Amino acid sequence: MHKYSSDTRHIRKTNVVNRIVEELSEQSPLDAKLNSICNIIPEAFTNPEDVCVRITFDNESFQSYNFKSSKRTEKYSFSTPDLVQGLIELHFSGNYIKKGNPEIICDEFLSNVASLLAWNISSVKLGRLVYDNTERLKELKGIRRTAEVLSKSNSIDE
Repeated sequence: MHKYSSDTRHIRKTNVVNRIVEELSEQSPLDAKLNSICNIIPEAFTNPEDVCVRITFDNESFQSYNFKSSKRTEKYSFSTPDLVQGLIELHFSGNYIKKGNPEIICDEFLSNVASLLAWNISSVKLGRLVYDNTERLKELKGIRRTAEVLSKSNSIDE
């Protein structure tokens, strides 16, 4: 029975990670994605109604619809390559309050979720940077062409 429950937990967490990947691939704002992910994460646990999630990123906080802070928490911090900090917090209530509940130990799960978040946020920022740089190069090209035209033309006095 112990092996079965361990396999079931693994499958549940894998399914949640897959749903998070799907959510991150959506063309929606980051805020909407993080709010949605806060409501997806509890489904990785046997009693999702007893798990609340808060994700803090870049001084903004997002939380599951049922969020209630509790003393029994698991936290995992992450950062993006530009050193913006994030934190995933799981708050447990009900059956999870019991000390030593083996299901609560979830560093690998939180690590995977944090890696997905950091990767997605970084790729969105990189996309914006590439777009901004491309637009700046267009502007510089236009300025250079204008300067060439002006330097080849005669002055008004001539």
